[in-house]
Parts: sequence; C-alpha cells; structure tokens
Amino acid sequence: MAFARDRINAFPEGNSLVEYNPHINKLLVVNSVGILKIFKIDNPELEPTSVDVLENLTSLSSSNDKLLVANTAGHLELVDLNTNESKGIVYRSELPLRDSVLINEGKRLVCGGDDDKLIIINLEEGNSSSSIKLPQQVVNISYCMNAEILAVSLSNGDVQIYSTINEEPNLLETLKSAVSSKIHSSMDEIDYSDDHKHELVATKCQWLRNGEFLLTPSSEGIRTYNRDWELEKEFKFGNDADSIIDFKVSSNGRSVAVLNKDFKVVVFDSVSGDVTNKFDLENSEDLFINLEWYKDQLFLGSNKGVVTQIKDFIDSASKGSLGDIDDDGGSNTDVLASNSDAEPNGINRNAFDDSIIDAEDESDEDFPYYNKDVGSVLDRHKKRHRGNDGKITISQSAVEGDLLPYSPGSTPFSRSANVERRYLTMNSIGYVWVVKTDETEGSQQSITVSFFDRSVNKDYHFNDYHKFDLCGINRHGVLLGHSNYQSSKSYGSLYYRSHESDQESWDKKIPLHTGEYLTSISITDNEDSIVVVGTSLGYLRFYNQQGLCVNIIKVNPIVSVIASSINSIFLVSRLSVNLYSFSIINCYDYKFIQQDAILPLKSDWKSPLIKGIFFNEYNDPCLVPGNDDTLMILSSWREPSNSKWIPILNCAQEVTDNNNASKKNWKCWPLGLFGDKLNCILSKNNDQYPGFPLAMPIELSIKMPINHIDTSQSEQQEDEDYEENYVKAKAMGIITNDSLTDQDYQEFNDEISDKLAYYSNLFDKSLLKLFADTCKQGNLPKSYSIAKLMKNDKALIAASKICQRFEFNNLAVKIGKLRDSLVDFDDVE
Repeated sequence: MAFARDRINAFPEGNSLVEYNPHINKLLVVNSVGILKIFKIDNPELEPTSVDVLENLTSLSSSNDKLLVANTAGHLELVDLNTNESKGIVYRSELPLRDSVLINEGKRLVCGGDDDKLIIINLEEGNSSSSIKLPQQVVNISYCMNAEILAVSLSNGDVQIYSTINEEPNLLETLKSAVSSKIHSSMDEIDYSDDHKHELVATKCQWLRNGEFLLTPSSEGIRTYNRDWELEKEFKFGNDADSIIDFKVSSNGRSVAVLNKDFKVVVFDSVSGDVTNKFDLENSEDLFINLEWYKDQLFLGSNKGVVTQIKDFIDSASKGSLGDIDDDGGSNTDVLASNSDAEPNGINRNAFDDSIIDAEDESDEDFPYYNKDVGSVLDRHKKRHRGNDGKITISQSAVEGDLLPYSPGSTPFSRSANVERRYLTMNSIGYVWVVKTDETEGSQQSITVSFFDRSVNKDYHFNDYHKFDLCGINRHGVLLGHSNYQSSKSYGSLYYRSHESDQESWDKKIPLHTGEYLTSISITDNEDSIVVVGTSLGYLRFYNQQGLCVNIIKVNPIVSVIASSINSIFLVSRLSVNLYSFSIINCYDYKFIQQDAILPLKSDWKSPLIKGIFFNEYNDPCLVPGNDDTLMILSSWREPSNSKWIPILNCAQEVTDNNNASKKNWKCWPLGLFGDKLNCILSKNNDQYPGFPLAMPIELSIKMPINHIDTSQSEQQEDEDYEENYVKAKAMGIITNDSLTDQDYQEFNDEISDKLAYYSNLFDKSLLKLFADTCKQGNLPKSYSIAKLMKNDKALIAASKICQRFEFNNLAVKIGKLRDSLVDFDDVE
C-alpha cells in the first residue's frame, strides 16, 4: 500500500525512543547517549530543544508537563517539559529499571525493574517511596488515568492489574500468560541488533481511552480483555512467535498499529479486526524499536538514532473512520464500548408499571442515550465556572437560591488535563467516583464503585450513559440518579444494581414539575432495602428493592436524605435561605418520629453546607456541618419533641492536634461513627475535599469540646480529660441506654449492655478523679458539687475514703448524708 516516509535525523547513532506529548503538542525523542530532543510535531525539520538526561535509557513516559526517563543503571529522572529542565534523579535502584509511569494527576509515579518490586513514589511528599513485592521482574507498566488502574507486565508473561485510587495500589486481578515472557539481560548499553535482540519483544499493554478494555500483545497477535478481566477478542495476523516489537492504539481507539520484526507495520480496526493498512519497510537501514501515533501519522524510533515518520497511508475514507482526533488525544468515539451488544450498565428496561406515581412511558425517544455517545444526547446538567486552580465551583446564584443535588460524601469535580473526576458519594462501606472528559471530545463518562474492605466486595466499573450526579451505596448495591438539575426534561432518572451482578438491576424515570429536580437519593442498609428519592419541591418517594413505588409524601424542599439499616430515614429540609430543619420517618408505617425540628446548619463560602451525614451502628443520626467542622450526634430522638444535638468532636481541632503548626493544613473528611471512633479520610495538603489518590481511612477518638486545651500545661490537660470524660460518659450513656430500650435492637442487647456498663464505669471513675484533684487543691465547695453528681453508692464510699485521707471530716459527713439519701431513694423505688 502506498505511503510516504520521512526521516527525522534526531541523532547520528544510539537507540532513540519516540513519544508524542499532547499537553505541549511536541514530539519527544530520547536517545541512549543521554539527550532529549523536543520537536515541533507539525514541523520536525526545525531545530529542536535539547535537554541532557540519563544515558542507556530503557523507557520514557510523559504525562502533562512531566517526563520520566529510566535506565539500566537503575536511575529514574524527572524532566519538566514547561521549563525543559531536568529535576534530577527521583529514585535509584541497585538493579536496572525497565519502565515507569506517572499516576494520580502527576502527583505520584510508579516504576519497576529487575528487583521484583513495584515502586510507588510520591512527588508531593519529598519523593518518598514505598514498594510492593512482586512474584517476578517488571518488564513494562501501562496506566489508564480515567480508570486509575495499572497493568504491570511481568517477566513470566503474567499481567497484574492494580487499582491506584488508594495510596497503596490494590491488586485486582492477575492475567496468566497474557503477554510473551521476557527476561532482560542488559545491564549497561543495550544492543537490540545483537546481544539483546531477545529484549525486542512487545510486552507493554495498552488501555483504550476510557479504561473499558485492555489490549495485550501475545505471541500470536493482540488480545482484548474487558473489565471483568475476561478475554473479549483476539486478533491474529499469522506472524511468527514473539514477532511483535511494539503496538499502539490511535488516540480515538479506532485503529491499532502493530510493528513487527519483519519490518512490516499492520494497522487493523479495533472492533472488527479487519486489516485496514499494511506496508513494508524492508528496505530500511534502521532496526525499529518503538512506535507512536500522532493523528493519522506514525513515528518509529530506531537503533540508529533516526526517527521515521510515516504518513499518507490512510485514504480519505479511512481518515473519516478515525473520527475527530485532537491534539489532546481525544475523540468523539469510544469504539469497543459503542459497538457492544449489551445495553449500557446492563440496565433492565422491564421496570414495574406504577404510572400513577411514576412516569413510565419508556419509548426509545424517552431514552435516547442507549448505545449512543453521552455528549450528543444529554443536556448539560450543571452550570459551573472553572477557576484558575483547575477546580470547578458552583455559581453564586445557585448557592444563594437553588438547592443543589447532594449525596453524602460527594465532592465537586477536580480537573487534570482534559479529565475531570469527582466522588459521587463516600461512606464507611466504600465510594463511587466518576470520570469524564471534555464534552467537545465526546468521550463517555464512566463510574467505578470501590470498597474499603475488598474481601467482602470487588470493585466494579461501567460506562455512564445517564450523566449521573446523585448516588447512594450500601452493603448490597448502589443507587444512582440523574437529577435533571438545570435541564428542561420532565423527569429524573434512577438506576439500581447489586454489587454482585447487574442481572437484577432496574431503572426508573421520576416525574418532575417544571423547574423541579432530584436533590437527594438513598437506600436503607438491610436485606429488604427501601429506596428513597427526594426533590427540590419536597416530593418524597419510596420504592422497594425491585423498583416498585410503595409510597409518596410531600414535605418541605429536600436538601439531603439518608437511610438507616432499620428502615428509618433522616431528612434534611430547607425552610428558607439559611434555615434548615430535620425529620425522622419510620419507613414501616411512614410515621414521623421527629418532624421539622430546627437544624443547626449555616451556609459558608469556605466549606460545604454538610460535610458529613450518616448513622452510627445503632442508627443514631450524626452530622458534621461544614461551617464549624464539629461532629454532632442526635440524642433522645425516639421521644417526640425531645431530640437534641450533642457535639462530641471538634474535627478540625483533633486532626490538627490542637492547631499544631506542623499540622495546621490537615483536614479530615468524615465517613461514619462506630462506638467512640470517627472513621474519616485524612488530608495533609490543605484540601477541603478528598482527592486522588484516596488515603485509607483513619479513626479519631471522640472528645467533647468542653475546655480550651493548653498543651503547654500537662497537669491542666490531665484534669480537663476527667471533666471531658464525665460529660462524654453522661451524654453517650443516655444515647446508648435509648438503644437498649429500642425493640429493633433486641438481638444486640448484650453488646449494648456491655457498652452501657463501660460508660457507667467511666462516669464514676471520671467524677472520682475530679473529686480527688479538687480535694488536693483544697477546693471543698467544688468537691462537694462533684460528689452530688455521683449516683452510685460505691462511688460515694470511695469519695468518703478520699475525704478521710485528706482529713476533710465535714465533707465526709456531707457525703455520708448523700449516701443516706441515695439509699432512701432506692427504698422508695
């Protein structure tokens, strides 16, 4: 097939690896002599920019404005592509490094080589490193930013799949014999034409842009794995074993170019597998060692320093099939996903018909987003302004007027290059995060459901054709919703699926008035889950786990709704601007346990309205307002008109260790309360919201905000702990006792009784400690006031003995009278 070939004389000799960087729109060529040359991609004849780098390179990898170069000496160098300056060696290994990639928006990197370890380096924390032991040597690493996932090729041919959403990569799967086995022997200069020609075998995997599919080079061709890590397709070209040197996917995912050892380049369609182009470079003087796409052109690195440019090999019809490729590597197609036979998300269209309450006219026109590009069929759902810091913020008019769709633990979008990400929801069970690209590129939005305890559930991933912006998650499944905020449609969308399978999933359309939209959705955490959906006009709908609507009521405009494990819901409503209320509803009989009680919330530009909202293990509602960052728990809520909020932890004070200078920028993101421990995500970079990667949760002990803490006076600190423990024991004892009398917790009575006994003991112990300290100080009136708080005869006996030791006889007599009155009271009872 006809094609045009140009030679870019980058270097007179040496191994030259080539890569295109869309961020700076330049062609990067690194040579084994230790020089990086940066060419203008559309005019490579112009004089390039040169940067000194490591010699005897084994790999190069770039992302945004950073470039990594690894070599056989075991060094890894970082280059700033904005300033074209080396930032020096960021990691040293005793054995050769074979590959490296930047991950997590360039905040961290991963590298590996001959020492059987995967190294993770945090560039934002002084290049601190950690490692994961591997069963074999690392030969290549491939990373997908959209899915936050790694494919690590090992020397025995296995490929290990790691999630990089957390601080420590988590092994998801091992694909056995997915690539050719390869053992590196080069320790210094690499000679691909002679001593090290066995190393010139493709083992680097390629991700399709949205992370839905993984392509691996095998001895027979190219294999395609789906995100269930099953072999989807295999494309064979009749080549000899281990004949593939390199392969790359075009930026739109439509075509795959394969470079073979016989000097042939094969281009095939990634969907059908049909060969669309095939050309021979047999008369070349160079041994080609790597391959790179740029639009409809190919660049080949070689062992002679020269880069070969191939163009005009695609006819006009084929160019059209490539789609609109832009300089950022984006396109308006997602090939394998858009041609899948299955409906997106595995959604079951056979929902129940309860048209009196729900809009169920589900014609194809009502669901235009099935098997179509999300950018071409969905309305824009939120108007945002992109700030200079790359974050997306909500407009002021929305904050002051509209209620915004809200899910517990959700965050705004953060942007890196052409990718935006956010957490749709987050709690102690797990988190749901969404990735989308610029709408001009038309790439599909995708959702990943992740868990903190992966021994119970496995992470899963799917394309989002609905543009979901609401979410709820429990132990059994995930609930997603499209709010219809700032849209002209007359309905919102709801979708539920089990964590185990999408076979029993269902979707629903929620009817909406003009200007109405969904504001919050939730699902109870029990076997017979109840789905709850609230709107901006106060419509509250209830569904069973199969999607059948079972009730509807009208309340005040809904800010947030969360559901417990005993079929009760906690509802936050807005009465007026900056005036909020809460209600508690029993989902068995739909009776209000509490109704429109005033809630201490206040809008604050510096923080979200609600930072955390959840139930503890005994279904007591808990709240962390954004304006004061203090954890509160609702006490006596089972008694009508008697509920009260008890502040039990100043989160900001606790996480900064009482405003310690070295921790002043630390923040926490609350997830849940278990016993006396707040489960939360710690951020050390002054970030209001958790980012990527996500740190593992930590626990903070609750501490009642009673006194000002002066860390310079240890004795005062100890004394104040007794006072705080007394108030904590009293408050939490009341809350625990309420749980003991709740019929829904009969099976936990022994556990609750033990907890109540602990608080009772802490109550008496704290008062006795305070009593002894005040006696020591000679403050007898205060000592007597403390004694009057004691409700236990044993505690009063102990207080009397303390008086005798200090020879406070009058005080001992008074305490004796307190004992007598306590005994008399018991007789009456």
